[in-house]
Amino acid sequence: SFSLSELVKKLHSKVFLELDYETMKTRRSLRQYEIPDAEGYFDKYVYPVYLDIKTELTKEPQDVPIHGTNSKEHVYAVVMNVCHNSIKKDSMLDVQVEQC
Repeated sequence: SFSLSELVKKLHSKVFLELDYETMKTRRSLRQYEIPDAEGYFDKYVYPVYLDIKTELTKEPQDVPIHGTNSKEHVYAVVMNVCHNSIKKDSMLDVQVEQC
């Protein structure tokens, strides 16, 4: 069975796109699904799961929340910076291990 907390433990870095309830609900309502959401699906399932995942993915101080209304360019720049810093950190650890 899927365990978010087990997956999160394996991640070096985490970036989470935050959205307020109204923006998220509006965006979801504008999407065209082959099978539309059942009445109340967003409030009963989608948003509560979002809140659970948000809690899990923003526990640590190094976790990076990004507001989902930022431009794609801003989000991309932040994600690239997080990835770059993670790679740089891992490379520094490799160097320290080799020096031992």
